[in-house]
Amino acid sequence: MFEGIPHPTIAVLIGGTNSTYQMTAEITRRLADDLQGLVARSGCGLLITASRRTGEENLQIIESALSGQPADIWDGSGENPYFGILALADSFVVTGDSVNMVSEAVATGKPVHVFQPSGGSAKFSRFHLQLEQQGKTRPFTGQIEYWEHPGTDDMTLAAEAVENAWNAHKN
Repeated sequence: MFEGIPHPTIAVLIGGTNSTYQMTAEITRRLADDLQGLVARSGCGLLITASRRTGEENLQIIESALSGQPADIWDGSGENPYFGILALADSFVVTGDSVNMVSEAVATGKPVHVFQPSGGSAKFSRFHLQLEQQGKTRPFTGQIEYWEHPGTDDMTLAAEAVENAWNAHKN
């Protein structure tokens, strides 16, 4: 799997339209153009997985724009290579419509660039601002930067929250 994909390897995690964000064809073309330019400038390889919300039209835009490029695009058949992509990537481009995808990429400790679709909300804005301020994400501007940050250990955070709630309940 992923044979012939050069390094650096950039994982691209694509969500789609939801109640807060719109991933239109125009926005998807902008993302595809930015990815195409990134490959041309850096020689990187792309490992791309899309969610069900991405939609067939948007997936075709990505596939068409990156045809002939060093990109492995999961077509939705067979087992999703998502966790393999998380492990193999040198850095990430993630659409900002999914807290889960951004959080999972951040948990790797690797650089995470967030591509913002149209829309948003105060809740999503706070989430993205907090990660940027912590040095865990940066906006995707068509360039990849490399920096180090500690990943997020969600299991420890969850265990501490449960322990704190339990101790508060006992008192």
